[in-house]
Amino acid sequence: MSTQILAKFNRAVIQFIDELIEQFPCEPDLVVARVMLNGQIPVKDVMDMFIKTIEPCTQNIKNRDESFFLNEFKLVGNKHGDKLIKFKKISTSEDIDSDDKDAIWRWMDLFVLITSSYTKSLKT
Repeated sequence: MSTQILAKFNRAVIQFIDELIEQFPCEPDLVVARVMLNGQIPVKDVMDMFIKTIEPCTQNIKNRDESFFLNEFKLVGNKHGDKLIKFKKISTSEDIDSDDKDAIWRWMDLFVLITSSYTKSLKT
């Protein structure tokens, strides 16, 4: 069960990065992150980092508290170098409108759901 969740999670993360690349084509860090997340970094390590970053901030995500992006969220964390995607820069960009922010929040909602499912699967 946890293997299936990890596979779903990996596909979702890659799709999320692909959408960010489309929105921010001049952000080379996004392309680097995609390469790293698509085979360079074990998906379990990425999941563990998401669990550490997202699960404690579930309420911030539900409340659409933008400080989450300014202070908390790292797509690739310390174990694999500095965070590769500067969400502070993206979330404050003039190129992002309310629809774009809403789409990113929906992605975060999905990641909350997936990380929670994964955590529960490990307990059963």
